[in-house]
Amino acid sequence: MALVTVQRSPSPSNTESEDVDTEEGSNLKSPNRSRSFSESYFTVKGAALILPQNDVESTFTKKICKSSHGDIQSHLESMIALLRRQDTIALAVKLEVTVPERHKYMAVVSCMGKQDTEETVILGIDFCGNNQATIGLVLPIWADTEIALDGDGGFSVTSGGNRHMFKPVTVHVMWNTTEDLLFFKAEPVLLPTDDEEEAFLKRIRVELKNVMMKEDLDEATSKYLRTKVEERMNMKLDQWKAYIEQEMLMIMGQLDSPTLIKEYLYLGSEWNASNIEELSKNGVHYILNISREIDNFYPGILHYYNIKEWDCEETNLLKYWENTHKFISKVREKKGIVLVHCKMGISRSASTVIAYLMKEYHMSRQEAYDMVKGMRSCIMPNNAFWNQLETYEGILNARLVKKNIV
Repeated sequence: MALVTVQRSPSPSNTESEDVDTEEGSNLKSPNRSRSFSESYFTVKGAALILPQNDVESTFTKKICKSSHGDIQSHLESMIALLRRQDTIALAVKLEVTVPERHKYMAVVSCMGKQDTEETVILGIDFCGNNQATIGLVLPIWADTEIALDGDGGFSVTSGGNRHMFKPVTVHVMWNTTEDLLFFKAEPVLLPTDDEEEAFLKRIRVELKNVMMKEDLDEATSKYLRTKVEERMNMKLDQWKAYIEQEMLMIMGQLDSPTLIKEYLYLGSEWNASNIEELSKNGVHYILNISREIDNFYPGILHYYNIKEWDCEETNLLKYWENTHKFISKVREKKGIVLVHCKMGISRSASTVIAYLMKEYHMSRQEAYDMVKGMRSCIMPNNAFWNQLETYEGILNARLVKKNIV
């Protein structure tokens, strides 16, 4: 995940209204909008989501949006150059292509229309070898617009009687797309008719969650994840493609939502750490970043404490848990709120939160694990961290015995 800032070229008539041709052939005066000449986006592989233009974001942009980020930045600049000054790209999604030198995007574009209501269209944008952008599809979004999964990593958009298919490059991009398009309606999936079938679907859910918690969802496709589940179950699951894809999105939703462990303590993922609207809404001003691969998104705005370690068996998190306990405790004393995160909020950060609860509330390893697991079902400390928690439990118990003797 990275931050990209795209510069907009100011229009000579920036202070004037612009005539816009509507489908009915009449002219509509576009309302003036206060536009920044730069727009900032968070990017994951194959997708860019616009940051809101508010005071917090503006400060953030001034402080750290300095560098270029390759194709995604140049493609966004080319897409924005095609649009009117009052148009905003809310979401740009890279699509699968059969010709390697070509790039295709689905862009969700909005502007203020009649009676100051927001109007939205989906644009299909193509890039050829010279990186020249062209619009190949304009699909207005109406109240009856629907999205349906195709069961194979793509989705259809039906609007005004027309149906178009899109296939994002990864399952994470699929989640970002369906989350952003609030009119998402999944195709109905047959419900289990008996206990045996229900048990079979439960097994699929368990295996799928296990696969998704171990794979890099910024890279994995829907088909790849389904294939991994088939390997674990030693059977083909073609007839359950639609069901599996819906479960993927449900699991992505669980992974993308921070979990409130205590009134002052959230456990979450990289996405939660990057989402300034969500952080502000939850009152988070402190971040405990348990990762080597993820930068701090809002330095100078939020308060950070970093543990730069990988999620692997060789990592020793135990040596940090006294300091992470002190950091969280100080936040609590200040009546603040802290988010503890790693890449996905499953192993490193979950282990650190469990360690904090063990010391702060005199819990056993199992009690703390069960509490966090009950609130965030996707957690799964790796074997090394689980063993380190056992060691930490012994250390805490020894201290307690010594204190009682004294």
